[in-house]
Amino acid sequence: MTRDPVRMTALGCAVLAAGALALAPFISVPVAAGLSAGLLLGSLNHVLARRALGSGLSFGASSVLRLGLISILAVGLGLLLGVPWAPLAGVAAAQVVLAATATWASIGQ
Repeated sequence: MTRDPVRMTALGCAVLAAGALALAPFISVPVAAGLSAGLLLGSLNHVLARRALGSGLSFGASSVLRLGLISILAVGLGLLLGVPWAPLAGVAAAQVVLAATATWASIGQ
């Protein structure tokens, strides 16, 4: 596997999301589901950002739309689950995973 931070982030977030779901018996199910959904939404952000670079849209406009949509989805899902902070924490954790994988990839070059 190449040191592609976006792919490694997606894989890392999927593993962390599965881990959060595995912890559901020990933490509440809505919290585990919210964290998992937030991690997956957060990793989707990086994939969509990469695709936006190759499109004809301006990156600024696509960023506002992308981040707004992900934020609305995360907050809405959190409200439905009764834990509005959990999906947002998952999205934030996805950013930390991206920072870690990008650092690891740049050190390895």
